[in-house]
Amino acid sequence: MSPAPGERLLRFVGDTMIFKLRVENSTPPKKWQARLRTNLGRAAARRKEIISAHAGQAVVANSSWRDVPMQKTADGWQIELPLAEVGWFQVKAYLLDEKNWQHWPDGSDAGISVHPNFTRTANTIYCAFTRLFGATKNLASTGR
Repeated sequence: MSPAPGERLLRFVGDTMIFKLRVENSTPPKKWQARLRTNLGRAAARRKEIISAHAGQAVVANSSWRDVPMQKTADGWQIELPLAEVGWFQVKAYLLDEKNWQHWPDGSDAGISVHPNFTRTANTIYCAFTRLFGATKNLASTGR
């Protein structure tokens, strides 16, 4: 799976991502299909789930998740999705066999932190040397 299970990524609103799934060391069975289970594009539904859960209201569990069909390629399946909302999203691709049984790659969901586009550039990095503050600020050496 690409991105790999458990991988954590940073992207920005306006980007697109290509998700891929392939069968290792074999040809994918012809009748098998692939799906991408994700909550990408469902930030409002996810926020509603979180707020309802904390407010003690009835919640439709995991209503922000959806299964998106992936397109067959020469060596597996893929899909390209736009990143249109700010938030933390999860994705994981899986296979469906002829009996509609699900076959999942080992590992946890991949996570994508989508930040606003204006935070892409013109950022400032501030570096503080903490050893120059506090009890050690007047010492010639801090013992290291």
